[in-house]
Amino acid sequence: MSLSDFAKQCSHKSRTTPTTVLLRVAGKKDTVVYWGTSGERITDKYHFDSFSMTELLESGKLLYGDDVRNELTLPTFSELSADVRHHYETIRKHVQKADRSLYSFGWMLDIARCLYTLRTGKIIAKTEAAVWALENELCPNPDVLRYALQVRREPLKHKNNEQTFDYAGTLADPIQRFADVLEEDLQKVN
Repeated sequence: MSLSDFAKQCSHKSRTTPTTVLLRVAGKKDTVVYWGTSGERITDKYHFDSFSMTELLESGKLLYGDDVRNELTLPTFSELSADVRHHYETIRKHVQKADRSLYSFGWMLDIARCLYTLRTGKIIAKTEAAVWALENELCPNPDVLRYALQVRREPLKHKNNEQTFDYAGTLADPIQRFADVLEEDLQKVN
């Protein structure tokens, strides 16, 4: 079976839980299969940021090939916080105006996940992180985060909903206010 056929055969598993599959890495040029919420990719190289590497090492499942996780190193808290900072800077730069897109809701989930990582040193799914942020009353606009969770949990229900897209276009300020909370946590870390 070709890797392309294998990826297509297994890709249905990524629809409910993003899965990363690594067939060969550790600086070697070889075939890598990756899939997650944005679909499958087959490439001869893939850069794992500290979030992806942590997920791979802590909860990845080998579906095919040699398990090379013992050749990899779990990222340090310093590496995780550096990637959180990079994500924070991306939010500040690119979310001056929110797009009328379901992806705009993802910024809220990303911030929740970054906060969780900074406060616990661990990585969890964005959906779980959003629930955690709501339980811990971290979001200045909890209704926005609740709606983002609805969109995350039922994207097909929202994909053609004009009201959802209109609402997405108004999210720049709530995203930036939630990013303010992330900024405070980053200042405590550094």
